[in-house]
Amino acid sequence: MRPLVWGFILTVVGAFFWVLFSVVFGVAAGLSGTDVPSTYMALIYVSGVAMLFSLPVAVVIELYRWIKKKKKRTGTFPE
Repeated sequence: MRPLVWGFILTVVGAFFWVLFSVVFGVAAGLSGTDVPSTYMALIYVSGVAMLFSLPVAVVIELYRWIKKKKKRTGTFPE
């Protein structure tokens, strides 16, 4: 599959887990009256970062592949 498809998949999965972890750990912390432990906060942050940056990184990889293929086909980059 293309990097753009994988970027979209990771964005959707990251968004799902970000919402899931945020709600579950937020409700658990609210009911118990304590703060969310740092390991659980790390899960929230990692899934949020995956949601935010997977699609832009996939676009950059697609552009890199397109430029590389264009150079290979023509021999040089067209001016």
